[in-house]
Amino acid sequence: MASPVVFKRWSRRPWAAFASLHRVVLIGVVKTSIADAQMLKMRRRFRLALCPDPRLRFGEGDDEASDSPPPPDSLLAGLPSSICVPAASRGGECRPFAFMSEFYSIQHPRQELSPERRPARVSLFSSPHDYQKINMTTEEIIALGESVKAGHDVTFYEARCAALSTDKKTLYKTADEVRRHFRGDHFQTCSIINARSGRCPEDCKWCAQSHKHHTGIDEYPLIDAQAAIDMALHNATKGVGRFSLVTSGRRLTDKEIDHVVDIYHKVAEHTNIDLCASMGLLSKPQLQKLYDAGLRHYHCNVETAPSFFPSLCSTHTTEDKLQTIRWAQQVGFKICSGGIIGMGETLEQRIEMAIFLRDDVHAASIPVNVLMPIKGTALQDRPPLEPDEILTAFAIFRLCNPTAEIRMAGGRVKFSDHQTEALACGVDASIVGDMLTTTGTGGIDDDMELFRSCGRDASPTWKDKN
Repeated sequence: MASPVVFKRWSRRPWAAFASLHRVVLIGVVKTSIADAQMLKMRRRFRLALCPDPRLRFGEGDDEASDSPPPPDSLLAGLPSSICVPAASRGGECRPFAFMSEFYSIQHPRQELSPERRPARVSLFSSPHDYQKINMTTEEIIALGESVKAGHDVTFYEARCAALSTDKKTLYKTADEVRRHFRGDHFQTCSIINARSGRCPEDCKWCAQSHKHHTGIDEYPLIDAQAAIDMALHNATKGVGRFSLVTSGRRLTDKEIDHVVDIYHKVAEHTNIDLCASMGLLSKPQLQKLYDAGLRHYHCNVETAPSFFPSLCSTHTTEDKLQTIRWAQQVGFKICSGGIIGMGETLEQRIEMAIFLRDDVHAASIPVNVLMPIKGTALQDRPPLEPDEILTAFAIFRLCNPTAEIRMAGGRVKFSDHQTEALACGVDASIVGDMLTTTGTGGIDDDMELFRSCGRDASPTWKDKN
């Protein structure tokens, strides 16, 4: 990362020049109205949880800021794009601070922040002199959990400090207390069927179904209705709460949508299991057909942080996904959207994804997949994540998304010996049975027994189609 550019005071043209080059920009003194206007103009949103640099000294009535050394590059690692860092407000001006807590790109065009939605500038530090602090104490993690239960949205920097805490036991316990507060002990289950496999024109580096990869997976067109009915009935008799057809490819054609709508109608004639779909970047009329067929959930993963996605896929963008998600929400769907960890992203980018899912996607269900490197894909040689990294990710996703379903998904075999621990750090949902092109950890019966042994009620809640 290039060294930050430091200005004593706001200067529009130099700031704009460096910002356009995606350089980090630190500003000593800037009016809050200017900072807000510039962030909105650049389609950015920011939250501050900062503490002042004690080395800065101001004379009586002196508005000049002393030179402030930039924060360490290690603290800025992973933060995307240009950064404007205001500080403590006095008379409409912001004084210098040493580090910015949260900054991430917003994909929505014309994103506006109303005054009531503009986040407060707060500090969670125990000491105002500890600006280089990079982890939370036990007491601060507990306090963070209580603030989440009281309605506070966790900021980027709070999540980062919590994730870096050495007291993982308290972090996991706090995340699970947040889960219990908002979600109770009910455990939501779903099962997926690979309804069309392979031959995908997209170039997603992680995916075995991309035509760019030679993985030896089965390739077949859309399944027939009877196969879907049999699988749905099997899952329903096992007590699975939701059933989804998942198809490879960028999207289905209108003719193919008509086919799957017919399948869903026939499934609904035989069972009351809740229905979901994951069929790519559909149009709004196509989504409307699915909704009219009785589906109430649509799945479209963002896959990873917006800042990291372009390095993994070039044939579609995060904005393409957001467009489909917006249309699905307009039709009436609840959104299931998450991603994959372990693809080479940083901790900061995992947090970026968690907050993005909360603030931009408004996901009702968040499947957290752990990469299963598949031979023949571009990520076949990615090293595995440590169990603590996986459990910490679950905990942070829960703290950042307290009311959503946090779902164990693909890659459970990578932490099969730690699933009980995962259920104790904020998880309240899971995909059961086998996944798309990888296998799960066991049969549905084994999964249900695991959930019950952890005190969870995995009974299905069929069915609200209103």
